[in-house]
Amino acid sequence: MQNGACTGVQTTGPDGGHAWRARAVVIADGGFQGNATLFRKYIGPRPDLVVQRGAGTGQGDGLTMAINAGAATTALDAFYGGILNRDALTDARLWPYPELDSIATAGMIVDSTGHRFVDEGLGGVAIANLLARRENPADGLLVFDSRAWEHAGRSARVPVNPCMVTAGGTLHEADTLESLAARIEVPARQLVLTVEAFNRAIAQGALASLQPARSSGKQAAQPIQAPPFLPSRFAPASPTPWAALQPMPTRRCSGHRANPFTACLQPAARQADSKAADALPTSAGWPRPASSACARPRPRWARTSPPEPIVFNPPRETDPMTTSQALTLGYLSIPDITPSALISAGARAGFSAVGLRISGRRPSDDYSEK
Repeated sequence: MQNGACTGVQTTGPDGGHAWRARAVVIADGGFQGNATLFRKYIGPRPDLVVQRGAGTGQGDGLTMAINAGAATTALDAFYGGILNRDALTDARLWPYPELDSIATAGMIVDSTGHRFVDEGLGGVAIANLLARRENPADGLLVFDSRAWEHAGRSARVPVNPCMVTAGGTLHEADTLESLAARIEVPARQLVLTVEAFNRAIAQGALASLQPARSSGKQAAQPIQAPPFLPSRFAPASPTPWAALQPMPTRRCSGHRANPFTACLQPAARQADSKAADALPTSAGWPRPASSACARPRPRWARTSPPEPIVFNPPRETDPMTTSQALTLGYLSIPDITPSALISAGARAGFSAVGLRISGRRPSDDYSEK
């Protein structure tokens, strides 16, 4: 820090310390989803009931360092996430797919008392965030019928039908709502009343009259009428919190003591060290169901043969008043290449900085289709 502005990085190590001066400093710490204390402070009270889909090594070290140095931040109370079968909390076969988002936005979500408590039409990301803020994020029940199971249930990239059941996820089934309520231990009378009100609002075009109101921005609500009726308990899943330093109105940070950082960057997932990586779920834990539709999605750019030598075209000439050009890569797009090889290739090409977004998987994981 110099004159209230961030002007570089001070490092320490076995060989002593060094000061690295720069016009721009990028802090990419992988988020804070692996830090239970920060999760409770910013997101919700029960991180143990939110399925972790991001790198567990994301401890928010960079965020904490920036805050301690005087940086202002954006709101830290939201994350990019989705909905998974609740069994994913203890069964890695249901992680990170299949997501229940598509069928959740078609069906109805109730709590243990049989009442709706969330607008299902907001979509999986919003629902996951609302759930994570609850005292018990995993007490939700998704209720739908056989038509939703056959249509919305098959619409996702990794369809919940049949992949959730094939992977071992719990799914109840009953021919009446009363018997369904008994299986999931929800008051039968209240569940019936809630479903009747839900169906009536759909038929009358009066979704706004429901409590809470039901929107249709993501997907139209589907009536729950065609037996068998199916419920699934679920839990929110959090890959990475949305966390960024508050941007300043000017590109330069010199002289702005209120906030010494000007960049607004979402933290990219950092590579786990070897010990921590060994504890992370890997592709080996993903089941091999009979249906090929349930296979882990393969990036369309994934290689199965040895890669060619890495060569990047040099950056174009830039305005001397701006920072030199940087190269940013998604690590999943270049399997079987070490991070250091990518950074070295970018440096040889003349880029001033090379950034990698590295997922929670290990570089040694198999990226080919299972």
